[in-house]
Formats: sequence, C-alpha cells, structure tokens
Amino acid sequence: MNTWTAALYLKALRDNLKARPGLAGVLVYGAPIGANDRINEAIAFIDIDTVEVPAALGNRSREEDYTIEGVIEVNQPGAGDDIADAARDRAVAILAEIEAEVREKPDAGINPPGQQIVRHSGITRKNLRQRTRDEYRVAIIEVDITITTRI
Repeated sequence: MNTWTAALYLKALRDNLKARPGLAGVLVYGAPIGANDRINEAIAFIDIDTVEVPAALGNRSREEDYTIEGVIEVNQPGAGDDIADAARDRAVAILAEIEAEVREKPDAGINPPGQQIVRHSGITRKNLRQRTRDEYRVAIIEVDITITTRI
C-alpha cells in the first residue's frame, strides 16, 4: 500500500463513478476540465488537501485526513428560468450519484482484504454556483469529499 492513499482513492472513485449507470454520458475527470473541452455534463476532481499526524506516540502508523475538491458542471442550451432549472436539477442528480457512491463504497475499493485503511468518507461541503455562458445556462456544484485513513 502506498504511504499516501489520496491519489489511489481519487483514481478509484473516478473509475467507480464512470461505471455508474446514472452517470452515463457524464464526463468524469480526475483532474480539471481543459479550457478547450466543450462539455454538457461533467465531474472534475481538482485538488486534494491533506493533514497527517502520528497515530500514537511511539507508533509508526499515521492518521491522514484528506479532502478531495470536486466540481460538477452542467451546461444546458437555451435561456430563461426553465432552462436554468433543468441545469440545476441535473447537477443535483449528478451530486446524488456521487453521494450514493461514497455511501455505498466509503473506501472506494482500495482497502486491502482484512485491513481498514480508509476508516470514513463523506461529503463535507456543497456549494451551488449558477452562470450564463454564450447560449447556455450553467449550474456548477462545488463538492468536497473528506476521507479519514490510518496508514
């Protein structure tokens, strides 16, 4: 097992989300969306912040908490409140898929058999941002997933 599990968790989470039927057609990135990428619906995991401390005096294991910062973006063609509602509703449905994945597989499948490296994970922040872009209404949900491990 790596001494830093955050990158491994991120890759596993990304791959698990790509396999969810409710996210068919949604682009799922383990990095920021490219400036030239034209997307209708996407999830992008952007940054990972980590805090690590010794688990106990004289013990070589460490407690590690990290937060994966992600963004859901939905671009809906058109104008007006009905289009903005559709973009926002779809972004919330994508968020529900992420929440379900984290709830169903809190370790994202990275715990070795018989070991509990990932002890807890959950959604710890959600912010909705709404924008207009060219002929689109855009809904963006910023989401943080916080993971607690012992390595």
